[in-house]
Amino acid sequence: MIASTSLTMCWICPETFSNNRDLKNHLMASPHSCMRVICPWCTREESTYRRMTELKNHVERRHAVILKTLQPEFFSESNGFWLSLQPENYKRIVSPNAWESTMAIRTRAAVLSWLEGIKRPTKGQKEWESGWDAVIGKTSKSSQYSSIAIRSDTPMSESRFVPDYDEEIEEPQLKRPRCESYSPTRPEIQVDLEVQSFHMTGDGVTIQVVSTNGTLWYRCDIKREETNARFLDTLLRRVNARMHTSSMIPPPVMTNVENPERELKLKLAKIIGINKDAIIRISRASATFTPPRADDEPSIHIPTTPKDQNQNLPMTRCTMMKTPSVAEEAPKALDLSQKNSSPLPIQATDTNISKKCLTIKERVLMVLKMGSMPLLAPARRDWKKEMQFTITEGSTVIHWPPEGWTKMTPDQKLLTWEYAAMTLETGAGSRMNPALERSYLLDKFNMLALPGTAEPAYGGEMISRKARYYNYEWLRQLAIHGYKSTADEEFVEMVEGSMSRRDKSTDDVLRRIHTVPLRIS
Repeated sequence: MIASTSLTMCWICPETFSNNRDLKNHLMASPHSCMRVICPWCTREESTYRRMTELKNHVERRHAVILKTLQPEFFSESNGFWLSLQPENYKRIVSPNAWESTMAIRTRAAVLSWLEGIKRPTKGQKEWESGWDAVIGKTSKSSQYSSIAIRSDTPMSESRFVPDYDEEIEEPQLKRPRCESYSPTRPEIQVDLEVQSFHMTGDGVTIQVVSTNGTLWYRCDIKREETNARFLDTLLRRVNARMHTSSMIPPPVMTNVENPERELKLKLAKIIGINKDAIIRISRASATFTPPRADDEPSIHIPTTPKDQNQNLPMTRCTMMKTPSVAEEAPKALDLSQKNSSPLPIQATDTNISKKCLTIKERVLMVLKMGSMPLLAPARRDWKKEMQFTITEGSTVIHWPPEGWTKMTPDQKLLTWEYAAMTLETGAGSRMNPALERSYLLDKFNMLALPGTAEPAYGGEMISRKARYYNYEWLRQLAIHGYKSTADEEFVEMVEGSMSRRDKSTDDVLRRIHTVPLRIS
């Protein structure tokens, strides 16, 4: 919508025009570029576009997943004001939408989120905020923007952004004492909970909620129609604001909660920041589950038991929880996002031996998912169907897989993989070890290799890499074809025993991508 003021003369140069349309086209073109807007989802480098229609075309091509969460009015010219690099000139051409409108709030949130991830933006956060304030007439206060910053110092800053569902609870809520233990006669809603992680699925979003003491885990499946940009931004900020559970790993098995109590559903909905009716399914892990942390020793100690006389029977190691078995035929990509969401074996507390033991295939998959460097590289992942993950190491931020990776040549994929491995290796500020071999670095970050990547060329004998390769191949064959001899069992036990001494510097990366299925066939 063109502003009502006369626009027959350009206020930047001496040019004059007979109508507003010609003036508008003049101001959009170079050298003025008064309506140039940024893409708030391109964080590798700043991407700008002459007008909102060009931005929309770009999002359709490069950010199709995000496009599904956006409403059509996001790409209106009036909403483009909040993405404009020249808000003062933009407002003289197009009247912006209201400051308090939902779309304006979402757009400002997207810009501030983008500023957190971009390395060298044209304007800093203060310039963006002061530009909005100067044109709209708002007073710049840090509290106005803390509610929509992607990384908050405390979860309380989200109160402006998350709907309040207190009115649904009929009785006034009193402050309850924190409950550290579980009783089947007392609901778990007394335990302090927080959002631990989330990932996109074909039906919507799956969210992990955990108690701060780590004993209770919930998985909430959210309707697709509820997963808009505002909701996803809020979830991301909540995950970034975790105080107690950031290094916890979800349990491998969760049980569906039939007819969950209304108060439990309300509490989970309020913690997530969504209406309770949007939760279509709630699953719960065992109340006695103790999650391993990324920096802890893995729970892989297995007491020695007599071997079964019949060597053809599956293994019956009964110190671990039961997870779904793997199909006998080798799949193209083993989907472990729900079957084995934990990369490490978990000790069981149930004495029912027939139901609480892992087969050798399941133990092998857990080892392959985590790796045991320098003895064994972590398995590669099937990145074809996954959305982009944000991986941080110190001040370094990497978005993986990179945008447009499916169009890369095999050599370009190899170069991108090497760059990511080198960046993460030195991301914490430590110097690169001059004795570090290229083969070790790539095996260490083997889980980031993209499908179709060219094989790197190594010189020399590379005995250590060959040893890792054959160890990996042995376990891969066990995962596909199953247990054949006692030597297989002994080898798996030896690898499991080595995991307490493994290189743990990549555990945080592995934890962030634990929902991506393995690619071992």
